[in-house]
Amino acid sequence: MLNHAKSALTPDLSERISFIQGLLPDVILPQSSYEIIFSNSLLHHLPDPQTLWQTIKKYSRPGTRIIIMDLLRPAGIEDAQLMVNNYAASEPEFCNGIFIILYWRLLAYQKLKHS
Repeated sequence: MLNHAKSALTPDLSERISFIQGLLPDVILPQSSYEIIFSNSLLHHLPDPQTLWQTIKKYSRPGTRIIIMDLLRPAGIEDAQLMVNNYAASEPEFCNGIFIILYWRLLAYQKLKHS
């Protein structure tokens, strides 16, 4: 994914934009703060969404532009299945199954956290 993003950069942008791969919350970034923090379709994968917000707080400063784009978190398994049917029906069944399994894991984590 990062290689694809790098290959899409124009020469003038490739000197100003860098991509960093890491795992939250343990990622160590090369700068103490950033002008722009951008996240696309990450939040719904995190068992604890606060992880992203804490990382943003750690690496932002006054004036940092923060852009978060994500999917809606389904309210239940029926909604999750509906999302799979609507947006990933043409994907391999294996991929759709992973989506549902991850959703169940997220529900289990949230129940444990709030019990």
